[in-house]
Amino acid sequence: MGQRERQPGGHQVGTTPRTVCHRCGGEGQMLIQRHAVIGGVGRTATVFQDCPDCDNTGKLKGLVPPL
Repeated sequence: MGQRERQPGGHQVGTTPRTVCHRCGGEGQMLIQRHAVIGGVGRTATVFQDCPDCDNTGKLKGLVPPL
């Protein structure tokens, strides 16, 4: 188990990532829609991109959620 430190206000901050990333929803990747012109017709292309907030892990280091 990761170390925990007591912060001002009584909150615990752990070094083990356990909080689900808010940007990707815990998936580690985000679905991005890009607009492109293919063959003279405007289209929407869907691509996956690594989440920049959690470094593709789906979890954030920080506040330990209550159990």
